[in-house]
Amino acid sequence: MRDNKESITKELLEFLLITGGITLLLTNPAFLAPAILIAKYGGASAHKKKVSSSISYLKNKKYVSLTKNKGGRFHLKLTTKGKEKAVLYSLQSTLTTKLSNHKKWDKKWRLVIFDIETSRRDKRDALRRMLKRSGFVLLQKSTWIYPFDCKEEVSITKDFFDIKDSECRFVLATDIGDDTALKKIFKIL
Repeated sequence: MRDNKESITKELLEFLLITGGITLLLTNPAFLAPAILIAKYGGASAHKKKVSSSISYLKNKKYVSLTKNKGGRFHLKLTTKGKEKAVLYSLQSTLTTKLSNHKKWDKKWRLVIFDIETSRRDKRDALRRMLKRSGFVLLQKSTWIYPFDCKEEVSITKDFFDIKDSECRFVLATDIGDDTALKKIFKIL
């Protein structure tokens, strides 16, 4: 249930990022949820509640603002904080999709090694979450491993979080010792 609500929240943010906002023909914000995602979720009351709950969550987190114009219509748009979150969700979605489309392993390991100072903890934590969600596995402290080509995706992630090359290294390795357990995890035996 939580995953579905999280999915709706991400979709709302990404939709608002693309469109810039929504002006509703409705004068009652209670109808906001079905108006936004009715086509995708079919208008079921359970989905309406989840969408309404997601909108409330986004408002409480200050990711979106809801304003009423002179005609009594409501306008839902992203705040600066919401734009950052939407771009992050979009990047995560893109990376996860790109990284999951690999077919054959080239027998090379990709390692992401980072040492980001404590004052930039938010960047370090964001990178760690991104790597984990993208399918990387923690090999050792601050060392993540992945079996398929991902150099471009790691570079995009570093750029997005403003992480310097001196703070995060990408290593291509042909031999990391006994990798049997990793091969099982990645299903490349």
